[in-house]
Amino acid sequence: MDCEGTVIASCGTLTPEDIICKILGVESPPESVASSCAIKGYPWSFKNKYYSSKINLYALEEKAELDSAFCDSIKAVIFYFDSQKQSSFDDVLSWLLFLKDIDAEVQLLLCNNCLEENSNPALGRKNILKWCVENQFELVELNPIPDSEEEEDEEPFKGAKGYGRVVEALQSYAWANLVMEGKYITF
Repeated sequence: MDCEGTVIASCGTLTPEDIICKILGVESPPESVASSCAIKGYPWSFKNKYYSSKINLYALEEKAELDSAFCDSIKAVIFYFDSQKQSSFDDVLSWLLFLKDIDAEVQLLLCNNCLEENSNPALGRKNILKWCVENQFELVELNPIPDSEEEEDEEPFKGAKGYGRVVEALQSYAWANLVMEGKYITF
């Protein structure tokens, strides 16, 4: 079986590799690892307060047949879309149909920012948030527009935003291969 992981698809100007580089905190992607579906995967080892884990971040560039073992190994999905273009959001919907066999517990919808007032009302913040709630996705704005000056001065871990929130969401999931840190192991 493939290492558990996350699939990342883009329906906008960022590529899945751009997003992976931001998650990994690197300029260019590391050497890719093969998957059972010949999809490029990039290893990510991380450690948080409670455990360490290793997963793969898979870049989906196009819709190709995915085998059931690969689908079973995916525990998170990330879609990026351009919140100013209806066609970009429509592409997200077509990806969802394609990935119907993946039962991911972490589902993130990324965009640069989601404006309350949009030239296309269907892409306004309230409608996108409503769609996210109905489809069990979390909206993550990579460059949110601050609501107030107070919000700009918040501490970094008081409600992580942007790529920090993406990393936090992925590190918060209890991956199957996690190794507990010694002081947190209880029986």
